[in-house]
Amino acid sequence: MEFINAVLRITMIIFLIRAVITIATGFIMSRRMQKAQRSTELMNEKMLQIKMMEQKRLEESELQKHLVKDDYCGRMIDRTKAFIMHCEGKTCHFCSWECREKYLEETVAI
Repeated sequence: MEFINAVLRITMIIFLIRAVITIATGFIMSRRMQKAQRSTELMNEKMLQIKMMEQKRLEESELQKHLVKDDYCGRMIDRTKAFIMHCEGKTCHFCSWECREKYLEETVAI
């Protein structure tokens, strides 16, 4: 009977040790997975930011193709809405008729 009790105690101790090891490794693996998930989320967030910045640059460059600078006041205006005047072999763009008139007044005064 003592032999059976000793075997049962040893078996129970082995099961307890195994349970503690299983719980500890589960906890450690859980921590590692959380850390890996956080780093993956950060990497995805950075990639998203890079893509957004790239998209913004593309949109700005596309917008720049459609914009011209007013030769009098310096404002950027839509090419299709600009007042255009050809003078001295160059094309001048103006945001308004008033800017065009002021430009002409200044160039004639010179």
